Amino acid sequence: MTQSVIIESQPIHVGAWSGRVLTRYASPVCRLPSPIQHVPIDAWRNWLEALVNARVAGRKGTVLKHSRDGQVFRTAITLNDRTINVICKYEAPRGLRERLRPARAPRNWSRTVALMESGVPTALPLAYLIGGRFRAPSWFVAEALPDVVDLERVANGLLWEIPPERVASIKRALIGELARLCNQLRAGGWGHRDFKASNILVTDWNDPNVTPRMWLVDLDGLTRRPLARFGLFGRDSMERAVVRLAASLGDVRSITRTDRLRFLNEQRPIIGDWKAYWHFVSRTAADYNRRGRRRKRGKLDGFDVF
Repeated sequence: MTQSVIIESQPIHVGAWSGRVLTRYASPVCRLPSPIQHVPIDAWRNWLEALVNARVAGRKGTVLKHSRDGQVFRTAITLNDRTINVICKYEAPRGLRERLRPARAPRNWSRTVALMESGVPTALPLAYLIGGRFRAPSWFVAEALPDVVDLERVANGLLWEIPPERVASIKRALIGELARLCNQLRAGGWGHRDFKASNILVTDWNDPNVTPRMWLVDLDGLTRRPLARFGLFGRDSMERAVVRLAASLGDVRSITRTDRLRFLNEQRPIIGDWKAYWHFVSRTAADYNRRGRRRKRGKLDGFDVF
């Protein structure tokens, strides 16, 4: 269901960089500590200039991910005398082939806005900058969600710290919320080639009095296509995403076959025959493994996904 989302932005230029910045928003699926309202463009320009200069000088916040093509780090932004924690993604593609592709930052901005309009919780986009028309260096800045932990960490470690008598109820709540997230993406015609557990953030997962909530982050693999033209099984736009999710959690001992069955059962009105879907996901994952496709996390490496 489409949500009432208002996102107003303006173009901005910071030296040789160009992009857009958020000036006002209102959305039921975002949860910044306090709403940003009518942020002056000069305030954005001053902070972004400081951000770019800090990167050049080697001064950053807490590094979360590092690769040869860029970095993701957490830092703070002060606008209108309000300090907000943000996630900054810096990308500097190498090689001619990479540089000839369109820049990711504008695409991530538009995807995030469209995802929010579909009612899917995700981090609010705050700004982006690009240094050229194609894949020149770029920045993407989004809110840092408070009090969240990724689903992989919950399943692979934190669940073992919970008293055994509470684990079953916690898993049922998480499975229900995960199925709801998948169904929301399906309803909007979304697919995701990197829908792994580490890209799903969870809040209130261990509070028995509160329903957990999940947030989808890292939208590089997100695509949107008509349901009738996407997917091989029952016109399911999320079939590839479900395979990727199963792979990322396939060797986690805290997840049983009953849990996987419950996850598919929650989606039965959409996927239809859950047994056929079960075998489809397992077979597809096995094909990935035979072709030698490896991933940094959730490797499809010789296990029965379902």
